[in-house]
Amino acid sequence: MCSLALFPPPPPRGHVTLCERNNELIAVDGALNLYRWLISMRTSFHPHYLVRRFTSCMLIVHNSPLRAFAWHPHTAKLALALLDDSIRIFYVKSRTVPVLRHRCQRGVADLAWRPMAAAGLAVACRGAVVIWQVEPSSLSTRPSSCCVQVLNQPGPVTSLAWNPHGEMLIAASPASSSLKVWEVATERCITLPVHGAGGIANLSWSPDGAHLLVATLSPVIRSDRRQWKTERPPTYLCACWSPDGSILLFAVQGEHVIYSLRFTTGAGMQQSAQNKLSIVGGEVQMMTWDSTGERLAVLLRGENNIAIFKTRTHPLFELLPCGFVQGEEGTVPQLMSFFPTFGKGALLTVVSLQSAYYLALKNDLS
Repeated sequence: MCSLALFPPPPPRGHVTLCERNNELIAVDGALNLYRWLISMRTSFHPHYLVRRFTSCMLIVHNSPLRAFAWHPHTAKLALALLDDSIRIFYVKSRTVPVLRHRCQRGVADLAWRPMAAAGLAVACRGAVVIWQVEPSSLSTRPSSCCVQVLNQPGPVTSLAWNPHGEMLIAASPASSSLKVWEVATERCITLPVHGAGGIANLSWSPDGAHLLVATLSPVIRSDRRQWKTERPPTYLCACWSPDGSILLFAVQGEHVIYSLRFTTGAGMQQSAQNKLSIVGGEVQMMTWDSTGERLAVLLRGENNIAIFKTRTHPLFELLPCGFVQGEEGTVPQLMSFFPTFGKGALLTVVSLQSAYYLALKNDLS
């Protein structure tokens, strides 16, 4: 059990968390001191990689509520969906920002980059799934509709999941108790009923492709591996997989607890110890696990700070306190995700209504 009571206190008001060094989160007082600190660390933090590359893809979202956000799993670019149903593509190494709009792109709820492909982006919309082919070499800021494939589907689509090889796309809706499984190349679709679902809230493939998490609006979580295995916790809120797909972490409504499920090599699963977050904050609103399996970021409902845990998956699952991340004063985290191809440790991206900022955790730059 790992309680937030074991964490160091959050940074003082007005301080901004910069990075992690020697297993401690470093915070400085205000944006000016943040800049001075970065300049002072030029020799040890390799500014050609850290400072220039981060600032080149900083983005400002002027008073626009955010719909969805997704890093590409293999290349350094991200997609951001805004309230007006437009989608912007940001590249780490380019200032070109393509803006994606289409007449079928209404009520955008989710984004999913196609694995094993550089260009495919699936967009969950009201009444359709829109798939864009945005070529990395293109300099156009307004890709045409000829780059779009539209998969019509009744009702709103709110969650998408590609299989790890990118051949199949699964779409789900809270208005339906069935999954739509698309073979995108041929546009063939089969319907997979989820009995007793009462609507589907979220989908997530495990990284190894062995399991599919189907979180329903009824108090059931199902994980599919040849046959359905059913657990019955309270209503699902959020979940994330370990990089090897062996552990699923999830949180449920009304409980200040993160549950973990360890999946064995056989068809079964076992439930490991639960980790209670009972001191600070309340329900878990969002979780994300980095690709090294060593850092877990947790956003609590009603809190502006993000709790960072140190994790270990083998031989036993361990969850240890690291500290709290705090942005500039007045910023409220809306979305967060680890940069999957950082390669120098763990890089957490946090998007608020005002800006996006990046935090180097488990820093291997020195």
